[in-house]
Amino acid sequence: MRNILILLSCFILQPVFAECMEFNEEKFEHYLKSKSKIELIFFSSWCSDCKEDLLKIRKNQKNLKDKVVIINTFDRLEKANTALKALEIELDCYFDRDRVLTKKYNIKAVPAHVYVNQ
Repeated sequence: MRNILILLSCFILQPVFAECMEFNEEKFEHYLKSKSKIELIFFSSWCSDCKEDLLKIRKNQKNLKDKVVIINTFDRLEKANTALKALEIELDCYFDRDRVLTKKYNIKAVPAHVYVNQ
């Protein structure tokens, strides 16, 4: 019984870090409409300034859960997920494989911050 409790506590106490979801325009637009003000943070795993931004956010991410969405661009999905785990990020993340959002918001470099629904 003790072994089961120890095993369960390992799963319960472990934070669940974000994994980028594949971007789907329809679902993303629906997601945005369900929020009032939201900040989109565009990042890449190889960008040191991006990592600094995410580290600053990490300290307050519990309060930002419904206010910030991370968008990975100019990157590979596996690298994005590895970076999020290493930085202990728990916020929603979308992987912009075809750069739909990157083009829509005219993102030329990362990090970039875009505020929507204001």
